[in-house]
Amino acid sequence: FDGMAATVRFDDGAVEIEYAMSNYQPDLTKYVDSKTGADMVAGLPDGTVAAFGLSLEEGWAGALLDYIKATLPEDSASIDEQLAQLEAETGLALPEDLETLLGEGLTVSLGAGLDPDAVANGGPGEVPVGIRIDGDPDEIQAVLDKIAAKAGPELADYLQVTEGDGYAVLALQEGYRGDLEEGGSLGDSAAYADVVEVDEAQSVLFVDFDTDNDWLVRLTGDSPEVSKNLEPLSAFGMSSWVDDDVVHGLFKVTTD
Repeated sequence: FDGMAATVRFDDGAVEIEYAMSNYQPDLTKYVDSKTGADMVAGLPDGTVAAFGLSLEEGWAGALLDYIKATLPEDSASIDEQLAQLEAETGLALPEDLETLLGEGLTVSLGAGLDPDAVANGGPGEVPVGIRIDGDPDEIQAVLDKIAAKAGPELADYLQVTEGDGYAVLALQEGYRGDLEEGGSLGDSAAYADVVEVDEAQSVLFVDFDTDNDWLVRLTGDSPEVSKNLEPLSAFGMSSWVDDDVVHGLFKVTTD
């Protein structure tokens, strides 16, 4: 580890923290050194409330397992036993099925229209949350079928893969599933460009506080003081990327 530097900036109603550090785990970071995840977030539906995306190169799960065993050599046998137990309980082949399930990149996102009352009365199917995976839908469905066989029919209904915009799609709410299948241009929005390092980012976390009728203010309406304090927030972004021997990160919050 050669060192690290960080800076905090306040500019035009925004605060950001940027850091750079030596890449002391190149054998792991090479598996996320791709813009697939960031590109997938940028292609999410317009009006997305929150999203996270990352890239995963083939072999990442095995490499992560090897790293954990090397870090905890005294627990290596125990780790193998736990994996064997997990395989027996889930029917999965690990780590191979895990790599198939997550593909070469994925996004987890929340769409507009979150209604706590509807969720309380209607259950998980009222939550506009979903996953897009850069992988083979049929192979992903085969892995999910193994999980569904052990989990029961209640969960199985939510483990059905569809395909849209070139990605495999999973979603709790059917309306939001359609939105994810169609895709969009979230990356072109001003809020996104303001908080994400668009040209460099490989992994991205993005939250838009202004969309969906100021959703955070709306959801905290029963607490006027809290709501008033949250109202100035506009967007939050976290970007990370690897540039040869250096790992970079940027956290940024903008206000109205």
